[in-house]
Amino acid sequence: MISSAAPGVGEGKAPACLQNERGGEIRRHDKIRVGYVSPDFRKHPVGYLTAEIFESHDPDRFETYAFSIGPDDNSDLRKRLEKSFHRFVDCEHKLDGEVLKAIDDAQIDILVDLAGHTHNARLSLFAASPAPIVVNYLGFAGTLGSGELVDYIIADPIVLPDQNSEFFDEKVVRLPGSFMPRDNRVGTIDDAAPDRADHDLRQEWTVFCCFNNAYKINPAVFGSWMNILKSVDQSVLWLSDVGEIAKSNLRKEAKGRGVDPDRLVFARRVASSSEHLGRHRLADLFLDTLPYNAHTTASDALWAGLPVVTHIGNSFAGRVAASLLSAVGLPELITRTRADYEALAIELALDKQKLADIRGRLQGNHLTASLFDAALYAKRLETAFEAMYQRYQTAWRRIISKFQRADGDDDRSRLMVRPASSRRGGPRRVLRLIPRFDRLRSTAERLHGCEGPVPELLTANETRRKNPTNSSRYKVALITSACYLCNTWRKTRSIGSF
Repeated sequence: MISSAAPGVGEGKAPACLQNERGGEIRRHDKIRVGYVSPDFRKHPVGYLTAEIFESHDPDRFETYAFSIGPDDNSDLRKRLEKSFHRFVDCEHKLDGEVLKAIDDAQIDILVDLAGHTHNARLSLFAASPAPIVVNYLGFAGTLGSGELVDYIIADPIVLPDQNSEFFDEKVVRLPGSFMPRDNRVGTIDDAAPDRADHDLRQEWTVFCCFNNAYKINPAVFGSWMNILKSVDQSVLWLSDVGEIAKSNLRKEAKGRGVDPDRLVFARRVASSSEHLGRHRLADLFLDTLPYNAHTTASDALWAGLPVVTHIGNSFAGRVAASLLSAVGLPELITRTRADYEALAIELALDKQKLADIRGRLQGNHLTASLFDAALYAKRLETAFEAMYQRYQTAWRRIISKFQRADGDDDRSRLMVRPASSRRGGPRRVLRLIPRFDRLRSTAERLHGCEGPVPELLTANETRRKNPTNSSRYKVALITSACYLCNTWRKTRSIGSF
């Protein structure tokens, strides 16, 4: 029986887990336990962006766990990530049940999904309600599509403005600056000055570049790029190594749009990320894609000192570059129409002084922009985690308090709340309630006295008259009542900014 609510984060106490399905002791931790689930703890954009964030978590307030459900590439980044957590659990070859047991054994308070609907993800884990609070973060640029899988999504005011919240089942947490972190230890830039000749680029050319994957290039975007090339003499478009079929198709499309296919230059693969970052300095301007923006590639360009021109879209994935540009202090590079996107790129290419001024501001912002401050980002993320947990604890105190007020002090009729499966004691949990039947009417009235409209409930007498030998309808009514209470916290769609 739960007789009192656990203290919240705001009271200076570590979180306490509610009673588990076996009626065990309430678990109390000295620190908030945060678990990260990902198939990408390796040389991958997720690992590339987050390592320093994991290392920056405050060990006096947080205990972090990694549940790796993807391959071990034995890279230096993988080894670094393994050391970034209190505990790193390799779950690549574990069944879902084994992974869930590992999460349960760790008594995780906040479980963070870093994969969403991406390759090697395991959303089935989250369908099992593995922790009191579940968060959609970074790996998938959008809603998971079900509030039954996660509670929150980490965003910012640009990628997910308030008017778009209605399209997300998750509650929205908006960080200041950008939602996307940046690990600058991984992103060291090769000190050796690159030479254009080594990359098939001529010194006199104006070099537009886009190092996005080929699947982000569509006819509308490519058409804009061709319009830009036709408006800027001696300009070329420098693209990533997208494969021979894609190269052939893009050259044919350029020719069909009246542009010499030789003005498309495809970058060769390089040995290291530092060399890749260094070669950004050979380009003049990075051209973004829509409806799926450059994400890590835009972050790389800005870190390397290369300005990015973007056309902001409507979806989360189409607003990421705008988020990054705002966080680095260059909102004037955000356009809202295709025509403006083309015009700005052409203007900057032709006005060398204006472009040089922007590059100078970008370089100067390296020391001050929040986008490049991993320690500050980690603090903001921790503040969000604490607010989530405090809200969770407050919701449970409210629910339990209402149960207690409705039941009075009569031990024989006290409501007992037990999780139906696993250890998750949160608002999305199916509840099993065991009250005395003759207290139903007053219990229901008091439970819903200040909650507004509620589902119609059957009283004990009405249930007995309709079916004197079976009280299952009564139990269903009580469960409906309790689930309504548990979901009152979902009325607020956004937790706010931190």
